Amino acid sequence: MSNSLPLIIEETNLSHAWSRAFLHIIDNPGKEVSPLLITLTGFTNSMPKEDQAIRDALDNCLKINNEQSVHTVANTIFPASYWQRSNHNRNKLWEHPTF
Repeated sequence: MSNSLPLIIEETNLSHAWSRAFLHIIDNPGKEVSPLLITLTGFTNSMPKEDQAIRDALDNCLKINNEQSVHTVANTIFPASYWQRSNHNRNKLWEHPTF
């Protein structure tokens, strides 16, 4: 069931942001978290900061539950391979035929 109040997560580390969303889902079982807003700062060379241990733990949990990996899902939200091929240039990214 949708909640009228958004869940707002503000972080400087991508892993910390998604782990907070994950913990919210664990604490509030259901089929959706809506609306959900994650705002992220803390980029280095156009890439977000991450915590590999958190990402590995999440991937393990997803695998145990027969779900897609963080990498697979993340690329449906933002295709990092296209971003890298565009040399981190926003205009070149949007010129890609997929967009």
